Amino acid sequence: MSCGGEDPGHLVLAVSGGRDSLALLIAAVVLREQDECAILPRVVHVHHHLRPEADSEADHVVAVAKQLDVPSEVRHVDVPTATAAEARRVRYEALVQAACDCRSPLVATGHHAEDQLETIIAALGRGAGPSGLAGMQPRRHLDREVYLIRPMLGVSRDDAGSLCEAADVDWCDDPGNSDVETQRGRLRRDILPVLESMWPGVARRVASMAEAQSVAATALEGLVSSVFGPPQQICWERKALSHLPMAVIMTGLRRAILATGKTGSDSVSRQSLVAASDGIGDHRSHPRTYEVGAGLVVLVDARQVKVQVGDS
Repeated sequence: MSCGGEDPGHLVLAVSGGRDSLALLIAAVVLREQDECAILPRVVHVHHHLRPEADSEADHVVAVAKQLDVPSEVRHVDVPTATAAEARRVRYEALVQAACDCRSPLVATGHHAEDQLETIIAALGRGAGPSGLAGMQPRRHLDREVYLIRPMLGVSRDDAGSLCEAADVDWCDDPGNSDVETQRGRLRRDILPVLESMWPGVARRVASMAEAQSVAATALEGLVSSVFGPPQQICWERKALSHLPMAVIMTGLRRAILATGKTGSDSVSRQSLVAASDGIGDHRSHPRTYEVGAGLVVLVDARQVKVQVGDS
């Protein structure tokens, strides 16, 4: 199915009922009133049927949209395994379908600066590469001809709340956001307040830094691709890699390891990647292997570098 076209129709706003997505809705209404040519917002609330308060949240979103004279709809979805990842997957599927139904190329979400900070801290903890440290992208492809945009990444949670208060719009607090059994819940309770007390406004500054990091990551990825080839390539001439900076070698090896599908980013041994990168650049010619996780090794001999299963 194809969607989009010369007339983009509406801008789909993913509105959960929280302060961030409602602030996004309010901002879109202000833009619509100030610019007659602005794309028209359309509210889509995805109802997962996972919490007792979900019905009242859906009703609240529809009521606020009606108050602001914005068309709205509730999309009901089934979440097979009731996990956060599965809920996110079916939510985006529903949003893509909603965008196609109203011929919109864009879905906007209310992800804000604290969300970005949490994402980057989690990436640091996992030992993510440069692209992971860039956090959430302001724009990315979702599916078909639909793109996700995050226009509020530079806006703090408190600023979103202040906008809602100024517009006399109440919001719903998802209890899952403060669940300390989840990674984000612990970050919000234990880490973010400490960072904010040490560096007031830290979330907004990190969000700004993420934009520069994204540019740097894109440049590094271009260099890596030019030397290492496509992600699925697992064998290279050692001479072509030996004079590269360690960061480039590590990024290329990590990309190839993840492309095998045998391990996730959390399981790739950084220590082994450092050792393998050193081995590629030294002058020794005897074969060596470096275990990088999930039974995979990096083989370095006199002529080649190869990612392979340990016993092969």
